[in-house]
Amino acid sequence: MKRIATGLLAVAAMSAALLTPTGAANAAISGSDFATKKQAQRGVSTMRAVLRNCRSFTLDGIKVTMTPVSLPKLGADRVAGQKTMTEPGSTRRFAGVVIRKGNKLILAQVSNVPSFSTKKLTRLAKLAYRRAT
Repeated sequence: MKRIATGLLAVAAMSAALLTPTGAANAAISGSDFATKKQAQRGVSTMRAVLRNCRSFTLDGIKVTMTPVSLPKLGADRVAGQKTMTEPGSTRRFAGVVIRKGNKLILAQVSNVPSFSTKKLTRLAKLAYRRAT
């Protein structure tokens, strides 16, 4: 149960960080240090499980679709995904990647993008990885 709660908190934090009222594209890079490598591995595993098991749902009338994205190998482990939020008259797209290096997790995210590009997310992920290591 603790693992599921951690995953939901991570998704909620990721969603809150991705939402912005301006309509402009925004990129952010952040990181977290965990006490152990195993804790960081659980963080990546949880995000992977969320992307695999929570593909589509509706929240307050907004349809949310999440899709895993394949990226080249970075760090010891990585997971990436795209999220689309659709409501009448508007569609918002977000993308993010979590990269693990030892006991560190690096999060790179892009919000309010007009269209999704794996190539651009890969560039952002590589930049985040270089900055954090």
